[in-house]
Amino acid sequence: MDQSKVGFQKRLRVINRRHKGFVQDGYQARLRGDGLIELVPRRTTRSWISARAVVFVIAAIFSVKGCLIAFLGSESYDLRVQDLSEGVFVERMGATIMSGEPVSRWIAEKITPYIR
Repeated sequence: MDQSKVGFQKRLRVINRRHKGFVQDGYQARLRGDGLIELVPRRTTRSWISARAVVFVIAAIFSVKGCLIAFLGSESYDLRVQDLSEGVFVERMGATIMSGEPVSRWIAEKITPYIR
């Protein structure tokens, strides 16, 4: 009796999972080899990277740059970025990314009173 209940619960979970797929993503009719029409959940392609993650990474980059500007000082930071811009390709790309733009400078301006 217990084995039949376990088997029933397992089949019920499979049915509920398929039904959830039908409701969320829709379904698609497919003709099987034996002539039976089968409804299958439509597969959706979901991005492995979310918009929230992208915004978080960009905010982290701005914050790190702002902290570096606040700790080193604006002039010293600009000199270091200029030294990077005279290097090889990877260093020039780093200089482009690390260049002090208004957002990073604003963050540095807000952080500086708490550092010194």
